[in-house]
Amino acid sequence: MYEHIENYILKLAEKKIVTPGEKLPSLRTISKTFQVSMTTAMKAYEELESKGLIYSVEKSGYYLKPQNSVKIPERKNSIINKSPVENIDIINSILNDTQNKNILPLGAAVASPKLMPHKELKSFTREVINGSENQYINYTATAGFYDLRVEIARLMALRDFYVSPEEIIITNGAMEGIFYILSSVAEQGDAIAVESPTYFGYQHVLKKLGMYPVEIPACPEKGIDIDYLQKAKDKYDIKCIITQPAFSNPTGSLMCEDKKHYLRSLASEKFIIIEDDTFGTLSHTYKKITPLANPSKTDHIIYVSSFSKTVSPGSRIGWIIPNKYYKDVYEAKLANNMSSASLPQLVMAKYLQSGKFHNHIKKLSKTLFLQISAYREELSRLFGSSIRMTNPKGGFLLWLQLPEKTDTLVLYHKALDHGIGFSPGAIFSSKPDKFRNYLRINCGYPLNAGIEKGLCKIYELYNRMF
Repeated sequence: MYEHIENYILKLAEKKIVTPGEKLPSLRTISKTFQVSMTTAMKAYEELESKGLIYSVEKSGYYLKPQNSVKIPERKNSIINKSPVENIDIINSILNDTQNKNILPLGAAVASPKLMPHKELKSFTREVINGSENQYINYTATAGFYDLRVEIARLMALRDFYVSPEEIIITNGAMEGIFYILSSVAEQGDAIAVESPTYFGYQHVLKKLGMYPVEIPACPEKGIDIDYLQKAKDKYDIKCIITQPAFSNPTGSLMCEDKKHYLRSLASEKFIIIEDDTFGTLSHTYKKITPLANPSKTDHIIYVSSFSKTVSPGSRIGWIIPNKYYKDVYEAKLANNMSSASLPQLVMAKYLQSGKFHNHIKKLSKTLFLQISAYREELSRLFGSSIRMTNPKGGFLLWLQLPEKTDTLVLYHKALDHGIGFSPGAIFSSKPDKFRNYLRINCGYPLNAGIEKGLCKIYELYNRMF
């Protein structure tokens, strides 16, 4: 009977009665429809899930998983040793292009403003400004508005990360936090390990601080390769590593618990781990992702995150949990920025106090999953087997590998002439040629007719190159 149920679900998918990302009939409905036990219904769904055809969402049910034959991008297995960043000019030029509102938004890693809780934020902004205390006019504490730190501590506790508000420092986004951390725990000339491909923002910080990246190969699905990291750690006398365990930028990879456990075992005063968890709450299945950092397991991992990808990029609210390095990081902020802007902190605190954040994240995560699925389907239709493409379990970024002969930086400039932006592989390594035939697509905006036309144009320009 469970095989009969499996065939039924497959027919629903084949005939598009149920579409990718749509919820399937509940176990109770299946049990009644086929007059079988709940155990049999569960077995059928578990079999489909094990085959990668459906997926479960905690306390919600089962959903149809998008299917296509596109392979995952290949991993570049070479370590780029301790050397200066060479592509800052390329990065700066592309960042300037992303500010142009006339460019199709496939480049910058941002979700559509329409997906953000702007109505609630407007309401709480009015409430703060009209309040009798006029708090928004005054400075806040260097560590940040206390009520906001309380709410962040509560959010962290829901992910099994227990800290007090006094252990949190508010920053202007995650990158400011990483700047403070590196300037506190490392020195000019130090080697800093990063995943490869890596988020280009780290290269700006390392360049400014006179530090040198050591690029460690990372799997597009499971993140950094621990064996390569172990080999490079002592050879290059690596002081720190910056890692994104949950839905990394650009690949969207998700680090497994075994790998996290091993990384924790490496953390020490001589090898500090900086965890960038900017995308960590954007799981497509709403599965709770426990951070790598955990004060009860090691105090040599420094945690940093922000609300830029989830609530409001413009609010510029990030935070650091420095563990034993609190004093050093606090003094770094004090020296550079005695107090972060008051109004955004007050508004964010009220928003979090309202309890609306959790439902917003669930809705946002589901929407982003559907958008990612739609982009993957369209890109697969256009490029077919000529490309490899990630299938992330969270976030809203896709990492594509084109044939070896492709230069995506050249393709980028051709697309820009047509008002289309994306992120070429050249900016995701300190060496521009390493990911020459790769690119990142932002799926934070719904796949409307304009974006479909833009993707078609990219494919057309790609074909013309050969």
